[in-house]
Amino acid sequence: MRVLWVVNGLIGGLRQRLAGARVDSGGWMDVMLEALMGRQEIELTVATTGIRKTILYHYENGVTYYQLPAKTPLEYKYQSKRHIEEWRNLIDVVKPELLHIWGSEYAHGLTAMKLAECIPSLLLIQGLVDSVARYYEAAMTPEEIRCYTTLRDMVRQDSIWEQKKRYARRAIVEREMIRRADNIMCDNEWGHAHCRAIKGTDSKFYRSPELIREPFHRRRWSLERAMPYTIVAAASEYPLKGLHILLKALSLVKRHYPEIRLHLPGMAYLRPQGLTAKLRQSGYTAYINALIDMLSLRDHIVFEGKLTAVQMAELMERSHLCVISSAMENICCTLREAMLVGLPVISSFVGGLQEIIRHGENGMFYPFGEYEVLAQQIMELFARPALAQRLAVRAAVTMTQMLTVDPAAVMLETYKDILHRCK
Repeated sequence: MRVLWVVNGLIGGLRQRLAGARVDSGGWMDVMLEALMGRQEIELTVATTGIRKTILYHYENGVTYYQLPAKTPLEYKYQSKRHIEEWRNLIDVVKPELLHIWGSEYAHGLTAMKLAECIPSLLLIQGLVDSVARYYEAAMTPEEIRCYTTLRDMVRQDSIWEQKKRYARRAIVEREMIRRADNIMCDNEWGHAHCRAIKGTDSKFYRSPELIREPFHRRRWSLERAMPYTIVAAASEYPLKGLHILLKALSLVKRHYPEIRLHLPGMAYLRPQGLTAKLRQSGYTAYINALIDMLSLRDHIVFEGKLTAVQMAELMERSHLCVISSAMENICCTLREAMLVGLPVISSFVGGLQEIIRHGENGMFYPFGEYEVLAQQIMELFARPALAQRLAVRAAVTMTQMLTVDPAAVMLETYKDILHRCK
């Protein structure tokens, strides 16, 4: 069967050709791509968009790749005659029997869906833009947002409120994609509930297989090897991820555990040096920097910068626990990776995470925004090593059990079921 994947970025051989060693192996799409390579029953084509002037073609390891010209994904004009013609020509060349859209976040997927109305389609939900818009401020007050809106935000029209509005506009496109999808794949009932609220019950819903990058399978946490009182968190470059909540909790924990350290991957919230750096600072970065200084946390935070999967797995293995402080999550890769490593986890009770964590059994939950409760739970795991060890063991068991099913087999059976029902 000929399947056309529509993805939101560079994966597989295309990523290696354009970015080479500068970019780490991708996420769960790469895991699935590698699992499907060499399968006789599927002929796979991967298409995406990128900042270029002409169409790029690449073939590697049995997979055909296309990158269509565009600006950034956020600026993609899905109603552009040029873009419509490019996708039409691509579909005519590939002649897919099935269209698989990886994510509802960007508009080029909608263009492909419109031009392939006669072709069965599968929309895989990664993150729900509508929910991102709903919870974007993540308990930041209007006063805090106003106070830390920077000159850069005003010039670029990129304040937290403007970012929220852009997500709300993108949610309009997302809703149309969900309404058009005959088949929807999601990781959990939370995502399915949101899709059903938009689509109704006339779609076939599938459960997506569990996909975790290989380096996290090789690591196993133990309390004896962990750095005492160290916390690892997910990359937190915008309000929704709730870093400001975690920092407030950290300031309370610091009273009792002055050795505490928070390791942050992703963007470094360093003090801007010089006028130019200050002018380029976003509002949320300014807020986080101010909060770090107000709470005297500068010496308690380690800015890790961008980490590869191998580096992130190593960091998890030597940390004391992992905290997920998001206001909304559908699929939290960091949480699942931490649980597979066997690292004790504390998470906000949001989105689809409630289907993975069982409070007090394989992890701990706290109500989002309640940083006092989060602080109490962190201190409880620091003070009770037996509890931390028990949660860690059961977390690893939970994820290992979820990974027993062959993800490639699940995806192929899904494709076959869709094609069979469309005969």
